[in-house]
Amino acid sequence: LVQSHRHSVWRHLYPLPDESRLSALIKVDRTGLLVCGGLIWLPQAILLPIRGYPIPAAAAVLLIILYVFGLRPARTKRSFLGESDD
Repeated sequence: LVQSHRHSVWRHLYPLPDESRLSALIKVDRTGLLVCGGLIWLPQAILLPIRGYPIPAAAAVLLIILYVFGLRPARTKRSFLGESDD
């Protein structure tokens, strides 16, 4: 997918500075991960506290937030910068 979009016509029609492209990529990635993480967490949030396990449900949401706001943006930046060097 990266190879097919590397020479995309959109970079010529609608040029954006690399910093703007990176911030837009991170914003879209973060939004998608939050939606998917929320959908994965929702059954845990409903079922675990009912059965008497509220701590694992809270830990799961904290891990999702840590991943979405901490780990994933750094990986995305590293991937983006490595892609533009090629």
